[in-house]
Amino acid sequence: MTIEVALLISILSVGAAIIFGFAAFRRGQKADDRSEQDSMTRVIVKLESINADTNEIKNDIKSVKADVRHNSEQIIRVDESLKSAWKQINEINAHIKRG
Repeated sequence: MTIEVALLISILSVGAAIIFGFAAFRRGQKADDRSEQDSMTRVIVKLESINADTNEIKNDIKSVKADVRHNSEQIIRVDESLKSAWKQINEINAHIKRG
């Protein structure tokens, strides 16, 4: 009878250890899942922020390209005017030297 009691206590102890071990594992798993979910949420929020910043940079670059295009057109006009002015200056100089 003492062996049966000792065996019964051992079986109950092992069963309790397995149950408590499994419960602790599940609790740890839930905590890990929550932690991973929080981390993924933070990553998603940061990626959305990066995406918004990237879109803003793209818009700024488009604006800069338009400004550069406008400035190039203005430079071409100024260059043409400058060539015309030099031509007129050279003609005036030639007229002064003749006269």
